[in-house]
Amino acid sequence: MHAEQLAKLRRLEAAATPGPWARTADGTAVMVAWRDDKGTMLPECWKRGGHPKLTVRGGTLEDTALIAAARNALPALLDLVDALEVAVHEQEADLAMESAMRMMAETKVETLLDRVEELEGES
Repeated sequence: MHAEQLAKLRRLEAAATPGPWARTADGTAVMVAWRDDKGTMLPECWKRGGHPKLTVRGGTLEDTALIAAARNALPALLDLVDALEVAVHEQEADLAMESAMRMMAETKVETLLDRVEELEGES
């Protein structure tokens, strides 16, 4: 995935209504809700001036399950991509350092072998 695509997903995720998102009981819509201190489920969207249900027309029960699951998982997935990118860059830096050290060692060995040949020629 390109950096621009990840940045766009980050912007979309930040602007969207926070989760958790869930399917409605009949599975035909996705609802964004939270529970108050009494355990009553209240639509988060109402606090943001929207409607609490996103209805999927022409979709399936599996579609609403995917929409809710994907929305809930997206922040963690984006964080994982960021962490993996850092790990890859660190690994690349380590490999570059190892390569440079290997080249230096090979040069040193070649120099020593040349010196051994030189000394053997003198005897």
